Amino acid sequence: MTMTNTVNAPVDALLGALRRTSIIDLEQPRYAGAPTFAAHQPGFVYSLHRRHEPGLGRTSASGIIVTAEHSGTHIDALCHQAYEQEMFGGVQVNSQGQT
Repeated sequence: MTMTNTVNAPVDALLGALRRTSIIDLEQPRYAGAPTFAAHQPGFVYSLHRRHEPGLGRTSASGIIVTAEHSGTHIDALCHQAYEQEMFGGVQVNSQGQT
C-alpha cells in the first residue's frame, strides 16, 4: 500500500459508509403554539411585516421567525444533555458549565 492509499483509506471508508446511508426526515411542522418543552417556551414566534402601502408600486411582505435552538424535532448529542448534574462519561456540570 502506498502512502497516498494509507492516508485516503479512512476518507474512502467514510465516503463509502455515507453512500450506503438513508435520510429519514422526522421534522414536524413549526408553528405558533406547537408543543414545546416547557423550559424552552415560547419556542416559536413568527412576525409578518406587510409593506403594501399605496403608491410604492411593487410591494412585499416579509416574515421573521424567532425560535429557540431546541424547537422542532432533533436528536441531542450525548454531550448536550445531563441527568442529575452529570453528562455522558461522568462529566459533572452545573448552571455555569463543567465542574
